[in-house]
Amino acid sequence: MTRVRPIFVFLTALLVVGALVGVSLARSEDTGETPAPTPAPTPAEATPAPTPTPPPETTPAPEAPPRPRTYFDYAVSVAREIEDNNDLLLWGRLPMRQPADTLGARISYQYRRIDSVYDANGAESKNLGRFVVPDPFSSSGDFLAVSPSLHGRIHRINLEASYGLTDSLTWYGRLPLQEEEMWLDFDFVAGSSAAIGIRTVDDWFLALEQLGRPAPVRRYRSTTWELGDMETGVSWNYLRSSPAYLTLAFRGFVPTGRLADPNQALIYGLGPQIDVGRGSFGAGVTHRVDYFFPVASRWLGVVLEANYDFVFVGKRRTPHFLKPDPTFYSQLDRLGVDKRLFPDLSHSPDYYYVTPGSQFDYLAGVSMRFHYFGVGAGFTTEWDEQPKIHGDSEIKALLDATNAYPARTRTAVVGEVGVPLTPLYVPGIVGLSFHYPVSGRNVLREEDNFSAQLQLFFPL
Repeated sequence: MTRVRPIFVFLTALLVVGALVGVSLARSEDTGETPAPTPAPTPAEATPAPTPTPPPETTPAPEAPPRPRTYFDYAVSVAREIEDNNDLLLWGRLPMRQPADTLGARISYQYRRIDSVYDANGAESKNLGRFVVPDPFSSSGDFLAVSPSLHGRIHRINLEASYGLTDSLTWYGRLPLQEEEMWLDFDFVAGSSAAIGIRTVDDWFLALEQLGRPAPVRRYRSTTWELGDMETGVSWNYLRSSPAYLTLAFRGFVPTGRLADPNQALIYGLGPQIDVGRGSFGAGVTHRVDYFFPVASRWLGVVLEANYDFVFVGKRRTPHFLKPDPTFYSQLDRLGVDKRLFPDLSHSPDYYYVTPGSQFDYLAGVSMRFHYFGVGAGFTTEWDEQPKIHGDSEIKALLDATNAYPARTRTAVVGEVGVPLTPLYVPGIVGLSFHYPVSGRNVLREEDNFSAQLQLFFPL
C-alpha cells in the first residue's frame, strides 16, 4: 500500500492539471458553454498508455528569396544570352539580333591605306593612268608624258545604335565619320616639249591653264572628322531553327556625307579629294543565311550574305574652268590631243546630275565558335553599275573621255575574330577584322584595311 499511494497521488494531480488546461482552452474558444469536468478514473479503471504516434510531417520552410542583382549583373546576363543565341559574325553588315527592350551600342574604327589602283583591265598599277602627247615633229620619242599617282590614309569611325523591338526584330542606325589625308604625285617625262619651254611638271600645269584647265591641287587633309551618309533600317530574324538562321533587313540612307570639292576632286583630275558620301538618297535590302553543321555545340557554320542598294539621282557641282587661250587651243589638233579632254567649260552650268543606280555585294564565309572566342574567314565581292550622267553635253563629254564614273568591281578576302567580354564581367563583345584586296576594276586598292570594334548591351 505504501507503493500504490504515491502513484495514485501522481495520477490524481495529472488529471487535475489536465482538467484545468481543458477549461482554459474551452474559455479561450468562447463557445458560451463550460464543459462539465470529467470524473477522474479510479486506479482500477486506468487503461494502459497508448502507443505513441509519430509527429506529423512538417513542410520545409520556404527558401529565402535570391539576393537582388544590380543592373550591371543583369546587363552581363543579357549579354551572355545574346552571345549564346546569336551566331552572326561581326563583319557582316547586319547588327546582332537583340532581345526585346535591349539597347545596343557599337563603335568601330577602320584604317585604310591607298598607294595603288586597279585599272579598267583589272591590272594593279601604281599610277592613275598615263597621259601621253605624241611628238608633232615625227621624232622617235613623245612630246611629253605625265603619270599621276595617288597616295592616302583614311580613318573612319562608325557609331551605331540598335534596339530590340521584339525578340526577332531589331532597329539600327549608323553614323559614319571620316578623316583622310590624300596627295597626288606626278611622274613627268619631257620629250620634244622641252624645245618650247615645257621641261617640268609645273611648266605643264601652266600650259594646262592656257587650255582652260586649272592646275591641280596636290594635297588634301581633313581639318576635322567629316560626316558620311547616315543609315537606318530594321533587321528581321524571320526563321530561327536548329540548323539555320535566316535574316532579312531593309534600310535607307540619306546624303549627309561630304562630296569632294569639284575644284580639288580626283574624278576631274583637279586634286586628290575623294567623296565621303554617295551624294544621293538610297535604299537597300540584305538577306543573310547562317547554317550550322550538325556537330557538337554547333561550333562550325557557313555564312552567306547578299546586299543590294539602289542610289537615286543626285546633284553634283561643276568645277570652275578657265577660258582657254585660242592660240594654245588651236595647237591641240596639231599635237594629236583629244579635244574632248579640254572642252571650253568656262560658261558651263553650275550643276549636273548623276544616278549611281544599282550596287551589289555579297559575303561567303565559314564561322567557328569556341568557348571564349569565335573566328571567321570569307570572300567578298562588290559591284557598282556605271552611273548615268544628266547635264550639259560638254561636261558629259569630258566625264566620258576621262572615265570619271565607270562601273566598278572589288573582291577581297576577309577575316574576323570576336571575343565576348562577359568572362571579364563586361556586357559586350570586342572584335578585330581585316580585308585583303584580291582584284578589282576601276577602284582604288585599299591596303592595310583593318578595323576594331566594341559592342555593348543595355537592357531597358
